[in-house]
Amino acid sequence: MARRSALVLIASLLSTSAAGAHEAPSGWTYEAICCSDKDCRPISSGDVEATPYGWRLKLTGDVVAFSQARRSRDGAFHWCTVGGRNNGKTICLYAPEMTQ
Repeated sequence: MARRSALVLIASLLSTSAAGAHEAPSGWTYEAICCSDKDCRPISSGDVEATPYGWRLKLTGDVVAFSQARRSRDGAFHWCTVGGRNNGKTICLYAPEMTQ
């Protein structure tokens, strides 16, 4: 009986982690730590501005330090918030590489 319970627990954990993230429209997968199958989406570069402190999201005023932003794999900004809401707490920001 204990063995069966352990197998059920393992199967449950595997299925949960596999369903944790989803793909960006351009085909790459958001990291599971940032996304729970609905939290991330592309945003316009006009919704973000560079400040001396990091990327400022104009909708919320949140600032994500440049060192904390994740590298976007398609050259666009992607914003991950709790529940995927525009007024949700920022979880992650994917940003294109900055050129100097």
